[in-house]
Parts: sequence; structure tokens; C-alpha cells
Amino acid sequence: MSAIYKDPKQSIQSRVSDLMARMTLEEKVGQMMQLDGRGDLEGPIFTKQVGSLLHCQNEYAAEAM
Repeated sequence: MSAIYKDPKQSIQSRVSDLMARMTLEEKVGQMMQLDGRGDLEGPIFTKQVGSLLHCQNEYAAEAM
């Protein structure tokens, strides 16, 4: 079965509900986490499900990606 959240023909509410049901609590909490992209990234990104990075410019952007 194909994931509803990936189907653009489905309603936004259906897509969001499907995606949220598939996510673990750790993933949901991680998506709310924003880290400073200028710091040590390897540990937090691989262990905490980080949602976004702040201050990612220049050489920090390449490292973050």
C-alpha cells in the first residue's frame, strides 16, 4: 500500500494524519528541535532526529548537508 501522505491528490488533513500516525514520539519531538548549525552536528543529527538547523551558511552549510 502506498503512503497516503505522499499522494498529492489526498486532502491535506488526510496526508498529515497519515504521516503523524507513522511517526514515532522521538521523531515528532525531533522535528521540533532546532540546532545551531555552527556546532558539532554529527552526534545530534544521527541520534536526536533534528528537525532543522539554524545559522547554516558558508562552510557550515556543506557540513550540515
